[in-house]
Amino acid sequence: MAANNCFHYHLAAILILSLPLPAFPATFTFVNQCSYTVWPGILSNAGTAQLSTTGFLLNSGDSLPVPVPASWSGRMWGRTLCSTNPDTARFTCLTGDCGSGAIECGGGGAATPATLAEFTLDGAGGLDFYDVSLVDGYNLPMLVSPGGNCTITGCAADLNAACPAELRAEGGGGCRSACEAFGEAKYCCSGEYSTPDTCGPSVYSAAFKSACPRAYSYAYDDGTSTFTCASADYVITFCPAPSTSEEPSGRSSNALLVSSGGDLRVKRVIVAARSQSDDLAVMQELKKSINAPSQLGWTDPDPCKWKSVTCSRGNRVIKIQIRQQNLQGSLSPSLGKLTSLQTLEIQNNQLSSVLLSLAGLNSLKTLSVNNNKFTSIPPDFFDSMTSLQEVSMDYNHLAFNNIKGPLPASLSGSSIQSLWLNGQMIGMNGSISDSSLRQNNPVPD
Repeated sequence: MAANNCFHYHLAAILILSLPLPAFPATFTFVNQCSYTVWPGILSNAGTAQLSTTGFLLNSGDSLPVPVPASWSGRMWGRTLCSTNPDTARFTCLTGDCGSGAIECGGGGAATPATLAEFTLDGAGGLDFYDVSLVDGYNLPMLVSPGGNCTITGCAADLNAACPAELRAEGGGGCRSACEAFGEAKYCCSGEYSTPDTCGPSVYSAAFKSACPRAYSYAYDDGTSTFTCASADYVITFCPAPSTSEEPSGRSSNALLVSSGGDLRVKRVIVAARSQSDDLAVMQELKKSINAPSQLGWTDPDPCKWKSVTCSRGNRVIKIQIRQQNLQGSLSPSLGKLTSLQTLEIQNNQLSSVLLSLAGLNSLKTLSVNNNKFTSIPPDFFDSMTSLQEVSMDYNHLAFNNIKGPLPASLSGSSIQSLWLNGQMIGMNGSISDSSLRQNNPVPD
């Protein structure tokens, strides 16, 4: 009997050891470099194996490896500003909440806006497919770093800081997509805009793309946003350091670099997004300050589609030409932030008050503010306007400045070709000497 017991024991051990073990060909390592706690959430696609966790707490500076079975597909994100209600014991997050009421998401997806990392392991041709998506908006920086010589992707920029007011999520914890914010088919790539031919990038998705060139910015942004790798482990980093590369070592990058100039490039990318977002905010402020009349039709959330406004291919405002529209307000103080503006023509209106400083508009070539009711010009009005060629200020109330003395000699080094100051309501005082103006350039008209 004892022998039989021994036999059965060893047989059972052999049978247990012979059972197939789950295959974990890859590991996802989550790293939190944010200065705050992040609660990662994980959602497996239908028909794919579930991971050992669907959500967990990750303190600042901590990391956690999660084994991933073969042929897994799904998405992951970071939840922020989370807490547990002491009365209901329900767990919720301000951004990325999965609706489970607990730290484990249990099959729930991310509430928008949320930065998403998406994976399909062992897909077509045995390759892994992965991307970082901003299609559902953005809530925190995220980088996906594969092992081996595969491409790093993600969004290291702080888009919350650059988010235009109309996209800003309640509480300021995220930046919504234009689709979520406005619900229009042209932004959602739905209805008559449901094909790649009919749905292109908007000014909002272009701003996201400028800051994060490798992240999905809208539904049909596949060509520059989906990457492949052969059987790798992956590191998912929240709030990566600004100098983190989005390219494998040894290659140049169009986005973020490891090189000594990396920080500068990162700043340049972030500024590109900020400047486009600033254009949106500035134009909304201008709309209010000039009491834009209904005939202008400035109702679209995208200023590049407004009448009398022209934008570049990069969705920067380059021309504002609002002539003879009986505008009654004043210019917005933030107008000087339109750093790509080349033409500002607001003549023949009723705009009044101080002609606010436009210092820093180094792309501005034509300025026409004649036939308004401006009463003064600040001392730094023309600072850094290195491209200015034509200025028209006649028929305003600028004589209230009591202008005296000659024109400054510095005008001789400018690019101004036409300068109109005639028709002041009270009249200019003093004399104008053109001797110094003729030293370097012809005298302006």
